[in-house]
Amino acid sequence: MNQQHGMRGEFHPLGVDLVTLSKLESSTSRPELERTEALLELLDETMERTGSNALLGEFEAYERKKYGLSPQVQHTRRVGAVGLLTGIRLGLPSHLAFRIAYAGTTHDMGKRDPEINNVVNSHRKFTRDDPEREIINQHSSVGADILTTYLHADNEFDITCNTDAIFAAAYHHATSETLQELLETAPDQETRERVEITRLTQVLDVYDALTDPLRSYRNGVDRHEVAKAIVVSHLGEETVIFGVRVADIVEMLPAIKQQLA
Repeated sequence: MNQQHGMRGEFHPLGVDLVTLSKLESSTSRPELERTEALLELLDETMERTGSNALLGEFEAYERKKYGLSPQVQHTRRVGAVGLLTGIRLGLPSHLAFRIAYAGTTHDMGKRDPEINNVVNSHRKFTRDDPEREIINQHSSVGADILTTYLHADNEFDITCNTDAIFAAAYHHATSETLQELLETAPDQETRERVEITRLTQVLDVYDALTDPLRSYRNGVDRHEVAKAIVVSHLGEETVIFGVRVADIVEMLPAIKQQLA
């Protein structure tokens, strides 16, 4: 990863100029919608600077050329936006909500690989031993490799966000036990936050995929309840993320998605 430590102009460790930073750090007392819009604007600026937008743009262009739309990029952008607002609703500071959004928006970058993308967008059901399931499973490591290779940074907070993104890409399909072990052995607060960000990304990723209107269910099935049951079953009923039970986080998501619709 091309991590340049030199600062351009007068930058704060958060990676934004000092005027913008003052607005960001005071935004905890601002109305939720105004705070969300300000952070989304900063997210776009940061992703432009680090090269994330360029990667997503190439990913989207590939899908649109092949399918006429870009389902995987739309999914990963939704995960990022919902992650931002979820962080705000959880009462997290702006810089942490921002990190959640950045990791969420880049977590599925591995699906830009043509072979993986072709299998993912086939929308067929895979058996446990289906060799194409293993192709899909590669998207986590492939995504981490892509982000490691192409992201760059102008300041310390860019480096933090890029490290979050690489970690979330690599571990967003890890088992609950693996993530718990990583949390318990994390050497510092930033790393612990990184594991929590990945856990939340995992919740939002699964929830968005299972509640996607394009996903087919038999008549009468409540998509929200199906998604909640699967998420809670995978992560564990007593698992907490940023101090909040997973089941309670999932209950917040329909209203958040509706707000962002």
